[in-house]
This record gives sequence, C-alpha cells and structure tokens, in this order.
Amino acid sequence: MPTYARPPIVEAVIEVQFTDAPLSRKDMERFVKKVHRKYPRNELMQDYDFGFQFANGKPTGAESKLKQEWFRCIGDDVADIVNIRPTALVTARTAPYESWDVLFASFVKDFEVLRKLTGFKRATRIGARYINRIDIPSPQSVPVDPRRYLNIYPHFPFSKYPALSANFSMLEFRDEERTNVIIRAGQVDPVLINHTSLLLDIDVFIFEEIPLKVDFVINLYDKLHETKNRLFEALITEEGRALFK
Repeated sequence: MPTYARPPIVEAVIEVQFTDAPLSRKDMERFVKKVHRKYPRNELMQDYDFGFQFANGKPTGAESKLKQEWFRCIGDDVADIVNIRPTALVTARTAPYESWDVLFASFVKDFEVLRKLTGFKRATRIGARYINRIDIPSPQSVPVDPRRYLNIYPHFPFSKYPALSANFSMLEFRDEERTNVIIRAGQVDPVLINHTSLLLDIDVFIFEEIPLKVDFVINLYDKLHETKNRLFEALITEEGRALFK
C-alpha cells in the first residue's frame, strides 16, 4: 500500500469481542488501574435503554434502565484511547494517525493486560475500522461531485448526473475470503472553512470460525488490515488520492 504524507484517517479502531463470563465492574476497574500509566485519564460511561409509554396515542410516561457500564481511558496526547466493556476491548487512535504497526502493537499490549487479569476468554468477533475524512477545497463549502473523489456513490438512471446537496451510500457484504465488510461513504459536515468533506468509513470483521488459540487470533488482524487497505485503494480515485499524497 502507498504511504501518504497526510493520511485522511480521523479514527482507527481495533476491537475484540467475547461472551464468556462478561467482565464485572471490578474487573474493568482493575484493568483501568493496570493501564493507568499508558492512559492516565479515564471516564466511567453508562449506556441506558429508554422506553416510552402511550395510551390512546398519547405519551403517558417514560422510563430508563441502565444497560451497562464501561470505561473510556485516554492517553496523554488525547489521541490514544482504550475502551473496556463487559464483553469487548477496543483500542483506538484518532488523528494524527501514525501507522498500523504502532496501533496494532498498542492493541496487543492492552489485550495482554486483559488476559493476565481475567484469564482466557474466547473471541467471538474481531474487527478493524478506519474512518477517513477527505477534505476538498470548495468556495463556501459548496457540495462537490462525489464521483471525482470516490468510487462509491449514489447511482441515478438519468443521462445527466444531478448536483447533489447531500449524499450517502452504505454497502454490507462478505468478500471472497469470508471477511465481513461494511462500507459507509458520503458527504458530511465540513470541518475546514471553504471545504467540503467526504466520509469513507471501512469496517472489516470476522465472527465465524475464530480460532481458540490467542496467537492465531492475533494473526487474523493482519488479514483484516490487508482487506481494509485493498478496499481503500479501490474506493479512492486518483483525484481524491492527490489531496493527501
């Protein structure tokens, strides 16, 4: 894969999910304590389920129920992040992105800390996700023709392609190597003045026939990374690539 001077990656994520004996609040607190030097700041996060009650078509009440608690830990430079949930570990890097080798080494260390604390847990899903934002110079942030920069865009049965004020596409499939893929692409709110921004979000994952041995599981991430790279290069046009070479 080519090396880019200004990769458009705004967030890169490596994840492992497991279902054997979900982590307790105490387990997660022990993990947070062990990684404190690497991630000195942490936040307790809470997910809730919300429900609404209706009678005769009118709302009569609402209730919320705590679904799960988890911790978000942040490194000194704010760009390095680890999330520990009852059934998942996520290591992430926001911009500026360094390299796969650096991110993957960070994930392996976090995973090893968790294994030493809680013992063997069978992986039920492993994944890697790269969220890219391509910033395109555009006076007054006027929308651009997505076909110039991405090879994924809405199709119209018209002889003249209309000017799109907004667009978004999503694909989900399994490739020839049985890797599951979700691709999201389209226009997003610009971050820079006089620019239009396009999103290219590539999520690759495996949840079937994951090996039991940890070393084999770790090796599968290289396959995911290669799939992500191949898709990225295929989905970017030369004009789009020129923006971050």
